[in-house]
Amino acid sequence: MFGKLGLGLGLGAHRIVDRYGNMPATFTVTSGDGTKYVRVQVSETTTVTPAGGTSIRIGSSGEFVTTPLTLAANTNQDIYFKDAGSFTIPKRKLVTYLYIFNLGSSVITGDITGMKLTYLFLRYLGSSVITGDITGMKLTYLLLNGIGSSIITGDITGMKLTTLYLNGIGSSLSYGTNLLNITSTLGIQLLGNTV
Repeated sequence: MFGKLGLGLGLGAHRIVDRYGNMPATFTVTSGDGTKYVRVQVSETTTVTPAGGTSIRIGSSGEFVTTPLTLAANTNQDIYFKDAGSFTIPKRKLVTYLYIFNLGSSVITGDITGMKLTYLFLRYLGSSVITGDITGMKLTYLLLNGIGSSIITGDITGMKLTTLYLNGIGSSLSYGTNLLNITSTLGIQLLGNTV
C-alpha cells in the first residue's frame, strides 16, 4: 500500500495538468546572493523572466540581467538568481526536469503542481519551501532529502521510477491517512527481492 506521498486529493492526473499546467511556474526569491541556482529542463524553447528586483543569468558566468532570457528545449540549464523578487517560466507544464540542491542562505519558494516532471531532485533546501502535487507526473527519478518545511504530496503509483530516494522529508510522507515520522538516518529501505 506504500504509494502515497502526503495526502492523495483524488483528482485525476489530467485534471491537475489541465488546471495548473497552464499557470506560470514562479519562483519567489526572498534572499539570493548569485551563487545558487535552480536547474531546469523545458520541453520547448521558452523564456524565464525576472521581476520585482531579482536578477538572473543562465549558467555560471556572464552578467546578471533583469530582462527575459531564453531557455532552450530539452537541455539542462542553471538559472542563477540574486536579490529579492521572483523569476517565472510562462507555463508549468513546460518544465520536465527540476533540480534544487544546497541553497544555503538563499531562499526561494515555488509550486510544482502541474509540471510534467520526469526528474525531481530536491535536497538540502534550508529555509526554502517547494510545494506541490506529483500525482500523474511520469517521474523516473525522484529524490527528496532534507527538504525542511517543503511539502510534496501525491501518488507515485504507476510511475516508472528507476530511482526513489526519500530521507528527511518531514510532513511529506504518509501511509494511508497516517503521517509517518521517519527519524532514522536510513530513511525507508526496500530490501531483498522487493517487487
